[in-house]
Amino acid sequence: MIRGYGAFIDVQKVSPGLSLQVLVAISNQNRRTAQKAFEACVENCPQVLECRLIGDPFDYSLRMRCKDMKHYRALTEVWLENEELYIDKLVAYPELAVVKHSSTHCD
Repeated sequence: MIRGYGAFIDVQKVSPGLSLQVLVAISNQNRRTAQKAFEACVENCPQVLECRLIGDPFDYSLRMRCKDMKHYRALTEVWLENEELYIDKLVAYPELAVVKHSSTHCD
């Protein structure tokens, strides 16, 4: 019944910087190959804390942590230039504040 215990970490104190929610749309061209390449890319990217496959019009929702907006832009420009990823669109939303912490994690 108990799935685990956890602690709330003040990420800003541990790693000052910028938290972002990023929505990613993958092109329909070579879609499955592009998805596998994108998933491998984010799996190996320490700035991506969480990646979820979601429904249309976007394909992925990312939770990211970058030093600043310049760092985020440099990282995502590399992604956009990578022809294997077939990224159509990236939309970033900076996190302004955490309104509610979840005490349980639902998958």
